[in-house]
Amino acid sequence: MTYCKNGFWIPPVGICQPITETRIIDSCKPLNFPSNGKVYYIYNNYTKDYQVGTTAVLVCNKGFRLEGEATLICDENGWTPHDGFGNCVSADDNFRNFHKYS
Repeated sequence: MTYCKNGFWIPPVGICQPITETRIIDSCKPLNFPSNGKVYYIYNNYTKDYQVGTTAVLVCNKGFRLEGEATLICDENGWTPHDGFGNCVSADDNFRNFHKYS
């Protein structure tokens, strides 16, 4: 127990120091709306939107397919992987490229 005696704290109170480490976050910023797709969030619990542990999944619209990352996870450093989602590209592009080289 700490108490004040003759104007002094017994035992002495520690000294606060500024934190110089990398800031650790408890939630991530909302993601931008992707072109030709939708983002669905799977929350860790219901206390806070986009909190650490939240998973974001990109689902492309009909007629589009995903090139790249489909899932991001909010951790202490932000959304991971840090490169973000892949892109939803026209499914027709794949068909055209296939016939171009056949």
